[in-house]
Amino acid sequence: MPARGGDGGRSVRSDRRISSDKGYPYGRVHRWQRLQSDAVRKNGERLVVPEALKHYILNTRKRVDDLPQFIRDNHLKVQKMTLNFYPDENGVFKDRAEVKNYLESNPNVTSVCGGYNNLEFTRAGVNKGVALRALAEILSIDPTETMAIGDTENDLAIIKAAGIGVAMGNATPAVREQADYVTDDNESDGVATAMEHFIPAAIL
Repeated sequence: MPARGGDGGRSVRSDRRISSDKGYPYGRVHRWQRLQSDAVRKNGERLVVPEALKHYILNTRKRVDDLPQFIRDNHLKVQKMTLNFYPDENGVFKDRAEVKNYLESNPNVTSVCGGYNNLEFTRAGVNKGVALRALAEILSIDPTETMAIGDTENDLAIIKAAGIGVAMGNATPAVREQADYVTDDNESDGVATAMEHFIPAAIL
């Protein structure tokens, strides 16, 4: 499109050039992407998670417009997806209840909370307990001779599957109820405490 600078139509304004894939003006696309990035960061800052985790999320995530298409285009094999939610002005996690209901009604997925009010989902029938039993079979170990340690809902299956299920001191009430033993919290070397409790010193 001729520039407005009156040069006889020989030049093209940088913000009016047409991109090859979407047919949008480049400048408008860049401004839109910047606005989207700013919105993602603003919402990300509202996540109720430890600062270290928030920093990790904000600096390792890239926004895409069409996630299924992105997965197909890049030939990705998805093992798990994690959804994080931020609270609205009333302290209610935005859209979480609706998403949770949808996931739980979908027979093709298994959904759990992995901590900090997030939601994780995998293919139906896939969980850490299944993985533990599969690994035990590969290693020719009886599952009763295994120990698993966890703190949130996504650890329940493996704690139940293991011969000894251990809950961290900072675990959710549901995990603590299902565990055979409750160790110290993650700030007090809870994993090491559990290992020293159950594993003979000669082996350690």
